[in-house]
Amino acid sequence: MNFIGITPTKPRESHSTHNLRAIGEILERKTSMAQVMEKTVQGLKHAYELRTSTPEDLIFDLFKMRDRDEASITKLIKVLKSFGLRQSDPRLRPMFQMMKRMEDEDDDARNFALSRDRFKECIHPSMPIISQALCNQMIIPSWGEFCARMKDIFDECRTIKDGHVATYIPQLARQV
Repeated sequence: MNFIGITPTKPRESHSTHNLRAIGEILERKTSMAQVMEKTVQGLKHAYELRTSTPEDLIFDLFKMRDRDEASITKLIKVLKSFGLRQSDPRLRPMFQMMKRMEDEDDDARNFALSRDRFKECIHPSMPIISQALCNQMIIPSWGEFCARMKDIFDECRTIKDGHVATYIPQLARQV
């Protein structure tokens, strides 16, 4: 039988330092069981609320600013860029057009901290690609790692000067 902190190399160790530390933490807790249960109930209520919200609401909550009922569209854009999406991507054009319209209507929108309704209105037209990116379901899921690996390969191959132009390809044959 395995206990917390017992590894296969020490099968008979029953009072490991890890176990004693874990038991000590349990005994030193200052919260009552009622408080633990209350937190559990609140967590379950929150989970239920999330289940009944729209995808736009979930994204708003992801980018919601602390102690404010506004979300940062700028942070969303930074995250989308980290997934390899650019402002020039036609799938994001409706979102950027909506942002431009909001900025033209309201000079305070320049910082792009938007209320829930305005944030949802802004991202709604581009939801398919935003959802795909935030769920890490892009064709290249780890864009940053991919770019770093491609740079490493390029740097490794940069010094290779051997070989000949592939003259069987007409466009390359003209360069010779």
